[in-house]
Amino acid sequence: LLPLLRGVIELPAVTVESPQLHLARSKDGEANWPGGEPKGGPVRAPKIENLVIRGAVVTYDDAAAAINAELALDEVSGRLGGDQDLALHVTGRLQDAPLKLNATGGSVSELLGEGAMAEPATIEATIGDSRITAQAAAFPDLAGLDAEVEIDAEPTLAAILSSMGLVKTDLPPFEGR
Repeated sequence: LLPLLRGVIELPAVTVESPQLHLARSKDGEANWPGGEPKGGPVRAPKIENLVIRGAVVTYDDAAAAINAELALDEVSGRLGGDQDLALHVTGRLQDAPLKLNATGGSVSELLGEGAMAEPATIEATIGDSRITAQAAAFPDLAGLDAEVEIDAEPTLAAILSSMGLVKTDLPPFEGR
C-alpha cells in the first residue's frame, strides 16, 4: 500500500490474453493514435514483476506510405518497469517469418533517463534467418542514444522490409555505433 500512496504502482503479475492493436495512418497523414505531448505530466509505467502477454496481434497500415505490416506475438514474458532490471522474452511472427527476441539489462527508467544505465540493455533478435543484436547504455532521446547495433538482414529481414515497401534493394550486413 505504501508504494501506491507515493504514486508508484507495483503489480506482482499481469496476464493479458489475445490483445489486438490496429494502427493506421490515412493518405492525408491522420493517425488513429494520439500524438503530441501527454497532458498532465510524464507517464509513469507500473512496475510489473511477472508480465505475460499471449496471442497478441499488432497491425500497421499506412495508406500514405503503402506499408502493411503484421506482428503476431505468441508469447511475451518478463519483468518491466520501476527500478527492476529489464527482462523480456518474445516469440512470434513478423509478416509470417518466425521471430524471437530477448531483451535484458538495467531498468527501463535508467535507459530512458538522463544518465547511463548501471547495466546496459542487450537485445538479441532473430527474424527468420536474419539476426539483430544491440546494446544500449542510454536512450533519453534519439540524439542522446548511446548504443551499438549489428544487423544481418539477409535474407529474411530484407524480404520482409521489401514486401512492406520499405526497402527496394539488397541490404548488406550493418554494424554501427
